Order: sequence, then structure tokens, then C-alpha cells
Amino acid sequence: MSRRSLIAVGALLVAVCAAVIFIFGRTYTFHVKSDFLNDPIPESADVISVEPEGGENVVELIDKSIGDDEIVLKFRSKNTGRAFMYVAFSGVEQYYFQMYTHPLGVITAQNYFGDCSGDIVVPICFILYLALLFYVFLKRYRADTEKSLYRYRNVMDMGMLVFLGFLIVNMIPRLFDNCGLLDIVNQSLNSVRVFSSYVLPIAFFVFALVSVSNINLMRREGKNWRNMLGIILGVTICLLTLTPYMLEYYLQWSTSTVIDVHNERGAWLYIELFTEGVISALAVYLECILLGTVVCAVKAARHVPPYDRDYVIIHGCQIMSDGTLTPLLRSRVDRALEFAKAQKEKTGKDIVFIPSGGQGTDEMIPEAHAIKNYLVSRGVPEERILVED
Repeated sequence: MSRRSLIAVGALLVAVCAAVIFIFGRTYTFHVKSDFLNDPIPESADVISVEPEGGENVVELIDKSIGDDEIVLKFRSKNTGRAFMYVAFSGVEQYYFQMYTHPLGVITAQNYFGDCSGDIVVPICFILYLALLFYVFLKRYRADTEKSLYRYRNVMDMGMLVFLGFLIVNMIPRLFDNCGLLDIVNQSLNSVRVFSSYVLPIAFFVFALVSVSNINLMRREGKNWRNMLGIILGVTICLLTLTPYMLEYYLQWSTSTVIDVHNERGAWLYIELFTEGVISALAVYLECILLGTVVCAVKAARHVPPYDRDYVIIHGCQIMSDGTLTPLLRSRVDRALEFAKAQKEKTGKDIVFIPSGGQGTDEMIPEAHAIKNYLVSRGVPEERILVED
């Protein structure tokens, strides 16, 4: 499925959600459980009164009844605004809640983007879209790995499969515990943050291993930013994972900040949610790439090509000052020799070695020549060596 098709499906699902909420959201049924009342539920709904305060023309009560251990109140929208609704009987106020009517007539309860009639369609469509993405990435990953195990896109696809699978599993409970549009957004962002927190110990462990590898790499091949990428990635992941929690704590609890994130109708609350979501998503993306790298690297390392090869290319890297191979490069050549030996034993077919690599300013000979010298010292005839320098 193409990117345009995915965007079109996403836009269609958004349109479906909007249409369902617009059609069913003009009425709202509120369930008041007995646990939240001061007195037992009366036998008749006629003694129950519902009085608005601060928004008499926002909604109107069109039906009230007694359900199983609850009071059921049905409202219809009238005008845009907010109202505090007080439930009373036996001469005592028992419960109160907020209701909002939006410009299009949709009623939400408790907060501005709270629960509304028909909003169950939102998590359903969201999960369906996640499942579609999971299928697309899985299909592409399987097709790509059949062609080659050594593609960077395999790493991204594997990381996305891990993340999408976690997100789908985490979002399914929202179908049975839906508390509004804002809650769905919060739960989605929390899923990202929870995933990031769960993966952090694994990422930190891999980061420690990669750091050791980078240190050894810098000792063997010199200090440069390329040889420090693993360390940089690990530090970045740790900082990005912790930043949303620190930002939330500062904005929600600090008395010195001039930014008000407690007004549900203000912009700063949603700017905060968006910022935390972007930071968490970036951390998750990097963690998924790290996990995908580990999985694909292990899978590629365990892969043995068919024993019918004509050539084996040995990529060069930094050599020692005396022209001999570094331990890293020597292990690479030894692996090629092992494969050539196994192929010879199984099929009787010889292989041609192609040592590759030029000469750096700090190297006495080209890397390809250093590899050739090592191959010759291991008994490989020169006619089976094709130097690419």
C-alpha cells in the first residue's frame, strides 16, 4: 500500500469519526452511580431534580430514569457554553457535574474534550489504522528480508513493528474504558511514554554495550564523531525519555512558571501535551531503531549464504602503523576464510577473495594490500586474490 493510500485511509477514518460524533453527539446520557450519592437511589425518578447553574440554556433534560444501581439522565444540546448540573432529591444536593455544548451542538461531559455520545468510534478507528500500519510494515519487512538482510529499511520496519504491536495492545482496553476525546489523546501519549519507559532499561543495556564497542573502536581506529555515534545515541535516548516527565512536573506543580496549563480551554495545556508527545515519540523512534538494529544485526549475523559463491568482498578499515591488520579487520578476514573453507568442504568450489580499501594519509600501504598480505600468509594463492585499492 502506497503512502498516499495510507493518508487517504487515515483521512477517511477521521471523517467517519467526525460524522458519527456529529450525528450522535447532540444528545448525551449521563449515568450517576449510587456510589457517588449521599442517599440511596429513590424508587421513582419523579422526585429527582436536575438544576443547571451558570448555563441555564446550554442543555435541556429530556429524560430521567432509574437504572441498575444508577440514575440515568438524558440531555439535548441547546446553545454553546458550559453548565454545572446539580442532581438533588430528598431535599439534598447529591451530585454535580459539568456539561459543555460545542458550536456544532456536540455535548461533552466533565471537560471540554470529555466523553460524548458516539466517541467510541475514535479508539475503534485508531486501532484499525494501527492494525493497518502493522500489516503494511510486516508485509514490507518480510518482502525486504527475502531480498536482502542488509537493508537499513529492515531496521526501521522491525522497530515500527515492535512499537505498533505495543500500541495496539495498550489501546484495546480503551474500548471498554472510554472517558472522552481528551482521555483518548492522553492515553495515546501515555502509551508512547510507557513504551519509552519500558524499553529504557533494555536501551540502556544496549547503550552500555555499544559504548564499550565505541570505546574499543576509537582505540583501534581513532577518535572521531562517527566512532562515537553509539554513545551519542544512548545519551540522547536517556535525555529524551526523561524530559517529558520533568517538563510535566515543572509545568503542573511549579508556582514560578508563567505558563498556565490548568485551563482546559486554554492553548497552553494542548501545547504542553503536543510538546511532550513529540519528545516522547522521538525517544520511542530512536529506541525502536536501536531495537530494530539489534534484532536485524543478530538475524544477519546468523545468516549463512548458500555455498555457491564465486567471490567474497572484504571491506577494509584502519590498519596498524606497521601495515598489519587491526583485530577488527583481522576478524573480518578470518570470517571470509571460514566461509571459503566451508564452501570448499561442502561443494569443492574455490572462491576468489576481493580485498577492498584505499590508503589513508596515516597508512603506509593501502588497506586492500594489507588484507592481501594477510590472506597470502594464511595460504591463499595470489591468483585467487583480486585487489581493489
